[in-house]
Amino acid sequence: MNQREAVLRLARESAARVLRGELSPYLGNKRIAQLALAVDQDVPELDLLIYIADQWESRPEDRPLFERAISDAARQLVGGT
Repeated sequence: MNQREAVLRLARESAARVLRGELSPYLGNKRIAQLALAVDQDVPELDLLIYIADQWESRPEDRPLFERAISDAARQLVGGT
């Protein structure tokens, strides 16, 4: 398993925890973004989540939108629609 595959596997685990309510969307997304940014390989499947993590603090008015986007992206990551 290469770094990209490992990041995606761990990201899917965090996404599943968000969907089960074990992690808040914010914390789950933060973990996923940290994983993606820690490797040398590009992981385009996680680009939206990296963007949301980057914008979270500076755009508090958009947090409800971000939380919905995180949940949608989490469903896609774990194989849902």
